[in-house]
Amino acid sequence: MLPRIALAAALVVGFAVGAAAQNGVPIANYQYWDVHALTSAGGKICFVASRPTTARIEPAGRIRSEVLFMVTTSTNETYAQMGYPLAPDSEVLVTVDGDEAFTMFVDGEGAWLPSRVEDDLLVAAMRRGTEMVVRGRSARGASTTDTYSLRGITAALERAARECA
Repeated sequence: MLPRIALAAALVVGFAVGAAAQNGVPIANYQYWDVHALTSAGGKICFVASRPTTARIEPAGRIRSEVLFMVTTSTNETYAQMGYPLAPDSEVLVTVDGDEAFTMFVDGEGAWLPSRVEDDLLVAAMRRGTEMVVRGRSARGASTTDTYSLRGITAALERAARECA
């Protein structure tokens, strides 16, 4: 799992602090999804990222840092940046169009699927879907519900794949 976690962490740092100002380069925007590329010692990495269209936290008034959902195009690895330390014994639940559900394991402020097979299934569902909901629980007991539009995801993934071909 460590290589997957390290890759996602590198993407978060490149994206959250401003991809253009750091290692990443913004390539394009497709509705709700941005395409980025960054160069690392291992070569060029392309990914798509989006921020939630709506974000709800309960109890209200809690503060969160950057909230993102990302997909790397070389491996279809999915990653949820929740914006707060997650409860260590919790999971993050992702649903697409209310019926296809995926359970992510947590580490710090992020969440990943346990296998590439599940990543592939989630990305396929995202391509077919219109809306994705990501639910998590913070280490302090707050619950969040983040809703992402999936409009533009297919075009963004295809563009990112071409960039890193």
